[in-house]
Amino acid sequence: MSKVNVFISYARKDYESALRLHNDLKNLGVTPWLDSEDLLPGEKWETNINKVIKTCTYFIALLSSHSVSKKGFVQKEIKRALDVLDEFPDSTIYLIPARLDDCEPNNEKLQAIHRVDLFPSYEDGLKRILSVLIPDKIDSKITPLPDEFEAKVTPPPDYQYRRITGSKETDHTYFEMVKTRFLETKDAIAKRIVSDFLNEGDSIVLDGGTSLVAVANEIVSRFKLAPITTHFSIMTHNRRAFDILTDGTDLSAYLDVFLAGGLYNRNLNAFFGAHTVAAYTNYFPKVVVIGAVGISSKHGLFCHGNTEELALKQFLSAMPTRDRIIVVDFTKIGVLNGHCFCKPQNLSLNTDRCIIVSNKPDETADKSIKERFANELLSFSSYAAIETI
Repeated sequence: MSKVNVFISYARKDYESALRLHNDLKNLGVTPWLDSEDLLPGEKWETNINKVIKTCTYFIALLSSHSVSKKGFVQKEIKRALDVLDEFPDSTIYLIPARLDDCEPNNEKLQAIHRVDLFPSYEDGLKRILSVLIPDKIDSKITPLPDEFEAKVTPPPDYQYRRITGSKETDHTYFEMVKTRFLETKDAIAKRIVSDFLNEGDSIVLDGGTSLVAVANEIVSRFKLAPITTHFSIMTHNRRAFDILTDGTDLSAYLDVFLAGGLYNRNLNAFFGAHTVAAYTNYFPKVVVIGAVGISSKHGLFCHGNTEELALKQFLSAMPTRDRIIVVDFTKIGVLNGHCFCKPQNLSLNTDRCIIVSNKPDETADKSIKERFANELLSFSSYAAIETI
């Protein structure tokens, strides 16, 4: 096993904070190790974690009101790290306690080690950690990039299996539940995207979700009308969109379709994980089409994030591309729903243009909804072009 720079220890309820630190360190040139990111399928997890703790250069213990009072493996990790620390000279820095909130560790040995706070300013705390990890490279201008996560792999096992298992009697997936909602709206938005923004020869990324299935259907419809003009290279982790594109076309379509496979999540009918991100990493699209369950001009774009969707959305929304297209119907505009994966000011980063494609509220919509729709799109116009149908 190759030696890693930093081991990150955390309680399961602090997983998002651990993942954020992992990705910020990776983006800044450090090699972090996180169990959900670096354990391979089939590895004996406890054995490998113990090996990494013994061989890593630094051990960061993320402390919070969850972890200091929690019984479990996180306490074993910290105790093992303290045992390793005893083998070093007193002047050596190995274990770095990093607080996520105003908590106090119960372990006396841990209390004796000077800690760093990642609150109220995460950025200031990160800079202090970097001053230890990479003292020769630390720059006062370094700031973390939470909206450009590089990778996210398997979530904590107890969370993962709870989401993707279930009896046949209770197998009502989110994908199946929402696929029939607003079909006409989804189809109309898809027609606008395919006709106005997809050029022959474009390489395209299609996000997960039922709105992107409508885009796949429209591409197949275009093929049936004019096969010779359906010349696209498409990569997607959306299982249903992939099936539609491959089953609905033939070689006359000049269509290359790639499935960014990984860990399959039946609830969202899509793939996530290390292999998914790796596939996209070496793909340079002209168009990235992304769905959202809510968008707010103040907060940004939202997804449920109930599997590895959040990190993949963050990755896709930061990909360099010619056109970044956000698909959202009017009922989701001005709505905060789930996890924010892209801030409004970041919509135009790494792209020639960002376009929000939506439909106008129908005549029966409440006046307040119409006003919210108009105000939100006006505010969003500072960051993206607006297309309504």
